[in-house]
Amino acid sequence: MSSTLEISQFDKTNLANFGSKSKNSTSGQRNKDKMLSKSARMLNSGMARQSKALFKTSSPARKGNMFAKQIELPHLPVPQLQQSLSKYLLAVRCLVEDNDFNKTKRIAEDFGKESGIGEMLQEKLIERSRVEVNWIAKWWDNSAYFDFRMPVVVHSSPGLAFPKQTFTDDLDQLKYAARAIRCVINFKRLVDSESVPVDMLGPHPMCMMQYKNLLSTCRIPHTQRDTRVRAASGEDQHIIVMHNNNFYVMDVYRNGQPVPESELLGQLIEIRNSTQTQEFPVGILTSDGRTQWANARQRLMKDSQNSANLETIEKSLFVLCLDDSPLKYPCDQQKSLADPDYTVTSREMLHGGGTKSNSGNRWFDKVLQFIVGKDGHIGVCYEHSAAEGPPVVAVCNYILGQAGNFRDIQSSSSHTEAPVRLEWNMHPDNIEDINIAIEHLDSLVDDVQLKSFVYRGYGKEMAKKNKMSPDAFVQLVMHLAYYRLHRHIPPTYESAATRKFQLGRTDTIRTASMTSKAFVEAMMAPGKPNSELAQLFRTAIKAHTKYTKEACNGEAFDRHFFGLKMIAVESGMDLPEFFMDKTFSRALHFNMSTSQVCARWRLNLAENDDITVPK
Repeated sequence: MSSTLEISQFDKTNLANFGSKSKNSTSGQRNKDKMLSKSARMLNSGMARQSKALFKTSSPARKGNMFAKQIELPHLPVPQLQQSLSKYLLAVRCLVEDNDFNKTKRIAEDFGKESGIGEMLQEKLIERSRVEVNWIAKWWDNSAYFDFRMPVVVHSSPGLAFPKQTFTDDLDQLKYAARAIRCVINFKRLVDSESVPVDMLGPHPMCMMQYKNLLSTCRIPHTQRDTRVRAASGEDQHIIVMHNNNFYVMDVYRNGQPVPESELLGQLIEIRNSTQTQEFPVGILTSDGRTQWANARQRLMKDSQNSANLETIEKSLFVLCLDDSPLKYPCDQQKSLADPDYTVTSREMLHGGGTKSNSGNRWFDKVLQFIVGKDGHIGVCYEHSAAEGPPVVAVCNYILGQAGNFRDIQSSSSHTEAPVRLEWNMHPDNIEDINIAIEHLDSLVDDVQLKSFVYRGYGKEMAKKNKMSPDAFVQLVMHLAYYRLHRHIPPTYESAATRKFQLGRTDTIRTASMTSKAFVEAMMAPGKPNSELAQLFRTAIKAHTKYTKEACNGEAFDRHFFGLKMIAVESGMDLPEFFMDKTFSRALHFNMSTSQVCARWRLNLAENDDITVPK
């Protein structure tokens, strides 16, 4: 089951037209900067500076400074073994009973003893860190993404919901799409010329390599381990436009220059006017399990025309999905804290609403899919192996910063090459694969409960006024809500950015702790004085803020233990008892998965068997 992670709504007053100067919102940013722990605050500030600089940047003529600081970034450290073991025992103490904890403590002490197996693995990991730019990067890409056999839909790929637009007619949908296309092309020029401002974590520059993975790239399924391909320079002069489950090849460059918006609009009008619904939604194959899709892809590629179609899709700059009206759910209109518009948009961005809605109008392997719905539901679905949220949010910032006057675009067909619809040769085995994928996807969609909630009683200002991190505040509130429902503390994941290191991605903030347990238990106990509850609350918040900082500095234990385990696996040795302990397994099965990306709209992410909660 999954719900929705929320980030505050996009402030339309900060929109800036392309090439014009954005209004300075220093006081608003100052307030926003205070809302998180120190590391998260610095990330937020850096992203805001980047967005403002992007809006001011015109088309660059020479290489910029995007990677000027890259070589100066430190390498991801290997934490001290005893430090990680101590943090691990503190983290799991609240998750298990006394007998299990005592056994786990004995196993951990044995693992970490002098000249023991833990120290041997630690030495080998340190050796690896000396020869790799980032000792975990390759392992993590494979283990977390490419070896993962479940569908990328829901399980891995997030959706980002933009503020709902009010389209007055069908042409508005296409005008917004034309503006989005041109914005992404402009952003690509910034990336290609290395002119994207460097993301900053306070005074620390962050790794910018993920930006190179956003466009002209595509995930490719294989039976055991997927790969990601990037189109060669000059091969990505087109995008794929999907409408009624059809694929259209639409050129967006002419003689090396971007096609004008007016001509983009003309091509989109032609697509809309010529489209018949595709009987067999080939795109739905990308929603299936990775091994199933890999086998289906091989069968599809036996036909030379189908094989050429796949190559065209995979080498495209990105995918634009022109969606029909989404299905209506009765629960969306029930009175609650849920925002019905954002709930529908979130659903469409995450999985498309099922095959009776828009799920067949997708190519989930493409790193970036921009979705523009007929009813004004707009956003992005992105394939997660390529990047974390902030680089994707930078693209979205760029689009939203220049979308305000999209209705001014006028259509033109001059010099425009007509979009080419991809024709597929469907054989019986291909049709069977599609029907199986339809069944699997609809079952998955039915298993996801998603609502986007908005609480208006108070917000981050209340927490800041009381000198508390709103991030930590919300974490404690979520733990209290979970405890009231289930009467136990759940293993909880919150992502911590480690991009201050070369090729850094994330580590785990362990929000469940003995301090959070003490607080929620006291809240449920009758007769506790408010002064005691307040003190327990502040103690838990301080512990969370401290661990957040440590995780961002590469001092958490989750990725460290993952590295030690990978050393053991690649050495061909039997896994030490430490990794086989049931407490270790319990600690890695997160019942709540939370994430936060600083943006002005909501990022909706869901993982099967987890609860993704508002923040």
